Amino acid sequence: MVAGGSPHVISTSGGPVEVVVRGGSDAVLYFHGGHESAVTAPASELYLDLGCGVVAVSRPGYGRTDVGAASPTDFAGLVDQVRDRLGYDRFRSVVGTSFGGPQAIAYASRFPDRVRSLILHSAAPSTRAYPDAAAQRICGPLVFHPRVERFTWAAVSLLLRTAPQLGLRLMVAPLSTRPVATWLPELSPEQRQEMREVFCALRSGAGFVIDVRHAGRDGADARRRAQRAIACPALVTASRSDRGVVWAHAEDLLSTIPDARLAEIPAPSHLFWIGPPRAHVVAAVRQFLDPLSQGPAPDR
Repeated sequence: MVAGGSPHVISTSGGPVEVVVRGGSDAVLYFHGGHESAVTAPASELYLDLGCGVVAVSRPGYGRTDVGAASPTDFAGLVDQVRDRLGYDRFRSVVGTSFGGPQAIAYASRFPDRVRSLILHSAAPSTRAYPDAAAQRICGPLVFHPRVERFTWAAVSLLLRTAPQLGLRLMVAPLSTRPVATWLPELSPEQRQEMREVFCALRSGAGFVIDVRHAGRDGADARRRAQRAIACPALVTASRSDRGVVWAHAEDLLSTIPDARLAEIPAPSHLFWIGPPRAHVVAAVRQFLDPLSQGPAPDR
């Protein structure tokens, strides 16, 4: 099921920022991946399963966030204004999924007193450029350009409605290093339908182009400095079968973030929260967070 909630638009010094608050006050600050928003951030539901509240923020260019092409570092300052407006003093963790990873790192680096930990799920870019293939870095901003992306996703939705089996195979194949026939049939009909719903909910807005702009080789040194500046414990989860974000990013994050640990997840694709691997992710996050919960609870 695609995550949802009532979005709020909060004014900041850089422009409006969209946020969705779900659950209680013991919350994580959540940054979604590419082609999502605070409203459509399906992996964030893992934290509701863990009993956490979730403060999900739409990153630059996504949803109703309109702050120009703000870098992760600059946007972190605006997110902290949102935190203050919402009345949170400190978050249990700051979480970044996929393209949301650099934003989570930037926030934890700039505001170490506001978070108790950092969690990165299949996150990129690291110090390595992303997308991983040069062709994807070139073609992605064209296919998902703000003037084109709605037609791209409309075509995807049409394919998934008219040829659901074929459409799903075509969509997940680029996200896995394993042949689709070896793992997709193992998912239940409900889980396969959940994947279709995820793809049908995706939108790029101006966000994907902004993401790629800040993910190139020329930003590697700045990303390395941010990763090395992390002062809190960090958890990195990743799968070797994930073609959407290659394993080398997890290794890079592990080697550059001072107090980081890596949990390998047996997910067959980039959609790590769907199917049996979900339980592995929840267990890894719970094992990581529980010892950190022995101190004072985050305030709001």
